[in-house]
Amino acid sequence: MLLRHTSKEITERKALTINPAKTCQPIGAMYAALGIHGCLPHSHGSQGCCAYHRSTLTRHYKEPVSASTSSFTEGASVFGGQANMLQSITNIFSVYDPEVIAVHTTCLSETIGDDLPQITKKAMAEGKIPEGKHVISASTPSYIGSHVTGFSNMVKSMAMVAEPTGKKNHKVNIIPGWVEPADMEEIKRMVRTIGVEIILFPDTSGVLNGPMSG
Repeated sequence: MLLRHTSKEITERKALTINPAKTCQPIGAMYAALGIHGCLPHSHGSQGCCAYHRSTLTRHYKEPVSASTSSFTEGASVFGGQANMLQSITNIFSVYDPEVIAVHTTCLSETIGDDLPQITKKAMAEGKIPEGKHVISASTPSYIGSHVTGFSNMVKSMAMVAEPTGKKNHKVNIIPGWVEPADMEEIKRMVRTIGVEIILFPDTSGVLNGPMSG
């Protein structure tokens, strides 16, 4: 019966995109965090979200991607993930001891409405963040924007943490946007040829483009 109403003429589907090169904000935020020396990306959400984001980057770049998670359960999904985040900060600094924890949100934590800046202030007040270490956060809900948006939001959050030292280093700051690690390496090569010193921020060229020499 359905075949009677199915057109036998093959038409091009203009409103359909197959395998678009677009994914969610947290992946972009995680990628940006990997470009900061001594920085550990942290996914404020469930373990499944973090596992998906890590596996996506690992499969694409053929490099292991490290990240931590707040490990939301049913309780955190209902009452909020502040306790999970505070415990995560304690565990991360005691076990991995990164210089920076870059926290990005997920659909779950955004829907609940967790206030990451407030949680970070609470962690600082309770002495959970060691002196000289930093915890930064970015709002990256998966239901808005794409991986490019997430990358930009995380870079903006990182830049907001920077404080002027009062000294000039006579270097040019370059924010490359979402480009591949090889593109970042090429940017550095080009500016070297003209004798310009730069700070590439962030820079994943030394993290996700290792040689495939075995």
